[in-house]
Amino acid sequence: MLNNLVRHQSGARIPSAATTARLARVQPLSIYALMVGTLQLSRALADRQLADVVLEQGIQSALTLLGTEDRQQETGQEPQTR
Repeated sequence: MLNNLVRHQSGARIPSAATTARLARVQPLSIYALMVGTLQLSRALADRQLADVVLEQGIQSALTLLGTEDRQQETGQEPQTR
């Protein structure tokens, strides 16, 4: 990845256009994979409370990767239970 950085006139290394384009494709796929894995793991757990915690944490992680604030703070909603 460091090979795809270009040196700015200030001396800072910044991502090249190719690296930026690649990240624009990879990030949504990564977030989708996180959500699918979270859902699968949550459904596989026999302990409902633990399943709900896993599901909520997966949601929070996806929102963090998207750059949004905590869902509870943003909407005022409490985590849903099954």
